[in-house]
Amino acid sequence: MNKKIKTHSLVISKKELIYQNREKQKQAAELMIANKKLVFQNGEKEKRAAELVIANTELAFQNKEKEKRAAELIVANKELAFQNAEKEKRAAELIIANEELAFQNEEKEKRAAELSLANSELKLAVGQFRMVVESSPNAMILINEAGVITLINSATERLFRHQRHYLVGKKVETLLPQRFRSQFSGVIKSFFEKAHTQLTAREVEWFGVREDNTEFPVEVGLNPIELPEGNMVLASIVDISERKIQEANKLKSEALEKERQLVEMKGKFISIASHEFRTPLSTILLATGFMTKYNASLKPEEISKKLQNIEKQVNLMTFLLDDVLDVGRGNAGMIKAQFREVSCEIFEKMALEAMKSLVTGHKLRYSLNCPYGKIMTDEKLIRSIIINLITNAVKFSSGAKFVSMTVACDEDNLTITIQDNGIGIPDENKKELFTSFSRGNNVGGIEGTGLGLSIVKKAVDLLNGTIAVNSTAGKGTEVLLNLPLPHG
Repeated sequence: MNKKIKTHSLVISKKELIYQNREKQKQAAELMIANKKLVFQNGEKEKRAAELVIANTELAFQNKEKEKRAAELIVANKELAFQNAEKEKRAAELIIANEELAFQNEEKEKRAAELSLANSELKLAVGQFRMVVESSPNAMILINEAGVITLINSATERLFRHQRHYLVGKKVETLLPQRFRSQFSGVIKSFFEKAHTQLTAREVEWFGVREDNTEFPVEVGLNPIELPEGNMVLASIVDISERKIQEANKLKSEALEKERQLVEMKGKFISIASHEFRTPLSTILLATGFMTKYNASLKPEEISKKLQNIEKQVNLMTFLLDDVLDVGRGNAGMIKAQFREVSCEIFEKMALEAMKSLVTGHKLRYSLNCPYGKIMTDEKLIRSIIINLITNAVKFSSGAKFVSMTVACDEDNLTITIQDNGIGIPDENKKELFTSFSRGNNVGGIEGTGLGLSIVKKAVDLLNGTIAVNSTAGKGTEVLLNLPLPHG
């Protein structure tokens, strides 16, 4: 029984195994079919993927083409917009050009009207110009650049006694004496050359000649003028015969007045010189006569005193002669400034020299303020100035003990001040302060020629300086000199 059960179980197990194998085979077949389907599906997927890649590539290409077309469209639109803008610009320029052309046409018409008016005014002006020339009381002659007369007025006919038709067309030199013609021709030519750049009038004096060859002095005024015919010169001619006669009479009167003044000056000089020379000569004569007569009994100091007095009188005559010679040379223009280096120490020496020669007992208060050891000036002129001023200061301050002198200089100027406490100068004599032989009303018996200040003034002028005199009668005088210093 157990064997049958085992056999039956075996049979069942085999059937079960067969069934399982069939199921396995069926599953293997299904699996194979599934694998084939999967392979197919994978192939389809790959195919779809490839197609998708191709489609994406095509789409990308199409997108790029679209972008390219869009960019081209943008460029085309910009080009179109630019062309439209250019067209609008050209249209605007055309409008402006048309307006400008219309404006130019209007301006041309305006200029044409103005030119027509200007021509009318020019004709009127030329007509008026001719009328003015004709009505002028002076002789008027219009001259072209060739020096030919193109127009004259009636006054010209009367002045030169020539007919109008004879003068028009002839050279202007026809109206001058032969000896002046070439020179006047050069004047006209030169005037025309300068008139183009410098429109200025010019007046010259010449001689005119009439039809009968009589000569007479004329004043010619040359004026440049522009006319339609070209550049011209309008000459205004005036007979100055009467003026010349008056000038000659005036010169004659002035010469006679100068001669009268000279005679008067000579009279003053002779009077003053004879007195000034007589006094020291008489003193010298008395002194020498006294020493001759009493020589044996005179003491040495008395002789010395007499000799000092003689020396003083000789110095006075020397100063007088020097003054006269200086005035003569100055009036003749014979004195010229000679600049050279001069030591600043000479000013005090010159003042002391003048004071010593006068032997009056005055003392010199001297001040020097000059940073330089030497300056450039004329020593002779400076000597003349200082000696004359110191001499005056001493002579006209007999009651004083001192005369002051201050000298100062800088890089450009020399200043000299001389002051005294003497009799001063009356107001009525100040206007003739620097006139030769002029003396104050208050000098009394004080010796002098009246030449000192006139000599000083001439010397100061030669040095290009200035002189100022401050004086009050009875209180004294101050003379201030300012002399420029040359450089180099």
